This record gives sequence, C-alpha cells and structure tokens, in this order.
Amino acid sequence: PARTLELSSRGGAVVVTGGARQTLEQGDVLLTVDGESVLSAGQARGMLRDPPDTVRQLTLRRSGKVKTVRWRTPSLQ
Repeated sequence: PARTLELSSRGGAVVVTGGARQTLEQGDVLLTVDGESVLSAGQARGMLRDPPDTVRQLTLRRSGKVKTVRWRTPSLQ
C-alpha cells in the first residue's frame, strides 16, 4: 500500500513532514494544487487523496526555489 503523506501547517505554510514519495520531498512547502492555493494541511491532504489515481499539478517551494511537479494520488489497492 502507498505510504501516507504527512503534512503540517508551520508559520502559515503547509510543509511535507514525512512519508514523501514520488516527486515530493520532506521539507517541501506546498503552495498550490491544480492552481488552487493551499491554505491548511487538512485541505491539502484532502486534495492529494481524492479521487485515487488522479494526476495533480503541484506548485511547491524547495530550497528557496519554486517548481511545478506532477503528483498521482495514491490508489486504493
């Protein structure tokens, strides 16, 4: 089964804190999902979970640089 992506809100930002896989790394700051601003860790978890096997476009900040990556939501397996 897919590992659970762990996110937390820190200082007004949503940060990957564990379970990173695919194109996400621990410490990445999630800015948008499919162009929609991410306002909380709970909102981001919902956006990255449903529906399974959907490809999302994420904008994130890593090491001070903004980048866009593709993310596939975990399958139900």
